[in-house]
Amino acid sequence: QILSWNFFGICLGSLLFGPLSDSFGRKKTMQAGLGLFALTSWGCVYFDTFNTFLITRFIQGIGAAAPMAIAFAIILDRFDSAKAAQVCGVLNIFITGVMAAAPILGSILTFSFGWRSNFLLIALLATLSFCGAHWLICESLPIKNRLPFSLKRITVDYKFVATSFPYMAGTTICFLLFASLIVFIANLSLIFIEYLGVPKAYYGLYQATTMLSFAFFSFVSIKMIARVGMTITKKIGLLAVSCGAILLLLTAFICPEPILICSCMVVFAAGVTFAGPIYSIEAANTLPQLRG
Repeated sequence: QILSWNFFGICLGSLLFGPLSDSFGRKKTMQAGLGLFALTSWGCVYFDTFNTFLITRFIQGIGAAAPMAIAFAIILDRFDSAKAAQVCGVLNIFITGVMAAAPILGSILTFSFGWRSNFLLIALLATLSFCGAHWLICESLPIKNRLPFSLKRITVDYKFVATSFPYMAGTTICFLLFASLIVFIANLSLIFIEYLGVPKAYYGLYQATTMLSFAFFSFVSIKMIARVGMTITKKIGLLAVSCGAILLLLTAFICPEPILICSCMVVFAAGVTFAGPIYSIEAANTLPQLRG
């Protein structure tokens, strides 16, 4: 529930902050979301009742959606498709590197200082991000390119987006790939610790393999796009995803060993890094006036 309610908030926040950034600019909307993210992160440190904690996690997710949605829009504002795909690859290296280190660091913090120390670190990082957005991020959407704000217009825009086959096809492929990784990561502790008997002290190392491979192949994707182009990179990614998924299915039924499961996900993660960002960028660029 702690993870799921946070994801529900991210989903809702993405629908909110994206259109707001198209109307009020990227930087101000980013700061508003990060401010909410930082405030609720401190709430997660101090609230004592579980239901209040879940509500705070939900609102925290809404705020966290701002940088997730708006950062991508900023990249599309500034770069062409090929360069944007390479920039996303660079970002994925840092993002997934942190995600790989997080379960290991989280285990150390929990064993050493208790579970609240994890949320204290998140609160500190969220506050730092809020300050960084204020001082370091420049506005990428000129006033002349902004859309007038109205709920009616946003509703019409979402209807237009939802009925655009090129956009919906590309984003559906992209986010089904990423959703597969999230499902794997979200359930990995239950599967490995409860069913396969992996000690809690070593669980983080297994989870880190998926994210570290994601970071590594994000670096490879940058070179691959420059060398063979976006189309071939995308096809190689789809092939790797298919092979990884089939191997994972066979491993689950024939020999469900933790190291084999993680090895299959390394292949799958490689495919996601190659194909996912390209599909997303191609889809978003079909509707350049609605990037948020």
